[in-house]
Amino acid sequence: MHCCISKGTPQKNDTTRAQAVAEVDERIYHLILAIEQAREIEAKEVMAA
Repeated sequence: MHCCISKGTPQKNDTTRAQAVAEVDERIYHLILAIEQAREIEAKEVMAA
């Protein structure tokens, strides 16, 4: 597992990994919000029909 062996400073790799995780978390959060909004819109359309 070469991904876990750091040739540079471990702190830099940890920071990069933490930033990547934070970005993914933010993307997931926005996707969940979009899904919830779509469900609300669909529910309103069903009630209006």
